[in-house]
Amino acid sequence: MHTCTLSNAPLFRSNMMSMKIFQCQLCGKDFSQNCNLKRHLRLHTGEKSYHCKVCGKSFAQNFNFQRHLKLHSGEKPFNCQLCGKDFSQNCNLQRHLRSHTGEKPFTCEVCWKKFTQSSDLKKHLQTHTGEKPFHCEMCGKDFSQNFNFQRHMKSHIGKKMFWCHICDNKYLRHEHLQQHLKIHINQRSFYCEICGKAFTCSKYLQKHSRIHTGIRPYHCEICGRDFIENSSLKKHLQVHTGEKPFECKLCGRSFSQNFNFQRHLRSHVGLKPFQCEICKKNFSQNSNLKRHMRIHLGEDLSGLWKPNIENEFV
Repeated sequence: MHTCTLSNAPLFRSNMMSMKIFQCQLCGKDFSQNCNLKRHLRLHTGEKSYHCKVCGKSFAQNFNFQRHLKLHSGEKPFNCQLCGKDFSQNCNLQRHLRSHTGEKPFTCEVCWKKFTQSSDLKKHLQTHTGEKPFHCEMCGKDFSQNFNFQRHMKSHIGKKMFWCHICDNKYLRHEHLQQHLKIHINQRSFYCEICGKAFTCSKYLQKHSRIHTGIRPYHCEICGRDFIENSSLKKHLQVHTGEKPFECKLCGRSFSQNFNFQRHLRSHVGLKPFQCEICKKNFSQNSNLKRHMRIHLGEDLSGLWKPNIENEFV
């Protein structure tokens, strides 16, 4: 039998602190202290027990609540010794100091460009991935940065708008509104007489009909192959011409198709949009995910490989 004496008590406490015996039943994360587990659970429950009586804002963590209170009190305890400017939060002081030191701790792993702030790095990464998350509902244009999106929105001010009476979306052209309304009423007036599939416009029906008729109107003059769509013919022609218009600025490799180019870019930036729904492991390519799924043999694997958009940028 081992007895805890005063001499080994500190070691015992240290060992206990390193053990993670409190587990979150929702996500499986482990904690060494029960108070940390309780604080973590608020992320799942959405509980915000710290309430600001000045502006009504609520917080889940006391630390964030205390930091917020300084905005109302005007307290600025963090002082820059170089220019005398005061800050309410230490993180703002540290960010400000970089304007004096020139330090840029956030590095792009693709082109190695450096930035003073993490937010600037995230904006920059979109130039490599081609991501454009800001969508204009009025004219359909997409933008990679919110600043450019907001500037673009001002160009619509004062112009005549066509409003959707169901969801209040606005459009510059009446035909765009009509196309949008079909989403709400599920209006599909163009039907395939062979299989019964419905389409919102005649050009989609015509393209679909070629599957049944076998008509391939787009002909390759070099090898004689025929294609259903013009876009497929254009991609095919690059095989003959050797044209590779998509060049990687990082390693110099060129690609004939944008799909292969985008897949290659993920190897540089570390993006892994394909997630295993069973063990949550992420992969940069769908083929690697399918290969991984063989580990989970014996389970129903249908429909489990799909892009995880939320994990593209963290």
